[in-house]
Amino acid sequence: MLCSPFNRDFPHCAAYTTARFQDPDLTALAAAFAAEDPRVGSLCKHGATGGAMGRAHVLTNTANGEAIAYTLTFENAAPPWDVDRRLALPPRLAHVYVRPAHRRRGVGTRVFGWWRDTFAVAAVQLFAVDSPSAAMTRVLAKAGARRTRSST
Repeated sequence: MLCSPFNRDFPHCAAYTTARFQDPDLTALAAAFAAEDPRVGSLCKHGATGGAMGRAHVLTNTANGEAIAYTLTFENAAPPWDVDRRLALPPRLAHVYVRPAHRRRGVGTRVFGWWRDTFAVAAVQLFAVDSPSAAMTRVLAKAGARRTRSST
């Protein structure tokens, strides 16, 4: 279960964190996301790779158990003694997905706001978003995120 501010924003929902990429709710949501957006690939069956630790936050409806949204974050690993490198490797928000039936109600904006306030900002003052779609660009703008540098 996630922290109480998250549950305050979503009173009829519960959320959990998982690093297990075989989680049934996570794989179902990720498959639905991949079906909508060709840039989204399948989740690695053995978790994150390439020196990054992956973590997902899954939001479920407590009334019917339906998984309605998730975020997927990769934390770039740096040795604890290398403070400069740790600060230079911000967390990457790889996915934010909300099932179509739950869109246009502010769920995506609140999920991203929760992620930013409790995960990204707690770690660093900046974060990376992998290939934001038009919808994610709108969510970022609503949440007050600013682009600092374009990789294109």
